[in-house]
Amino acid sequence: SSNLTETAYDVKETADGGYVAVGSTIADEESGARDLYLIKTDKYGNEESWSPVTIGGAYDDAGTSILVVPDGFVILGYSEQNDTSGYDMYLVKTDLQGNVMWEQWSGEPGEDRGTSLQITAAGEFLAAGIRHSRRRIKCFFVECLCSNGDIFLLIEITASPSIHPPG
Repeated sequence: SSNLTETAYDVKETADGGYVAVGSTIADEESGARDLYLIKTDKYGNEESWSPVTIGGAYDDAGTSILVVPDGFVILGYSEQNDTSGYDMYLVKTDLQGNVMWEQWSGEPGEDRGTSLQITAAGEFLAAGIRHSRRRIKCFFVECLCSNGDIFLLIEITASPSIHPPG
């Protein structure tokens, strides 16, 4: 899109030899609000006919990590539900054409940003991220999204007081 500003955070090769990338784009130039941005290309770098796709609400949303699964894509990132809540970790699954199949949010007070996503042999998703408040990282965490939809904390490591979040 020529009038939007896109940022890519992760890219993966797909089974058809193409590529899928995830990031964010400015969805509302007046407010500066960003939406999660999903783009899919063929093996020659040509965009698929359904691509790009934006996912998000009225406030900021971004995708930071993507996994290719047999029936679509699972994306990790962060989402702002309203203008006072801060960010929550955001997990969304799409089909192979970028249509949302399910979404999950997880967060504590402050800002929670998902940064890396992996899938276990059992088919559960492990999401790593950071939690911060007032521009100081409070902790690093790993959460598990179970096959039944439950999210639970696996690991939480308190950060050194001198670590600051990027940006």
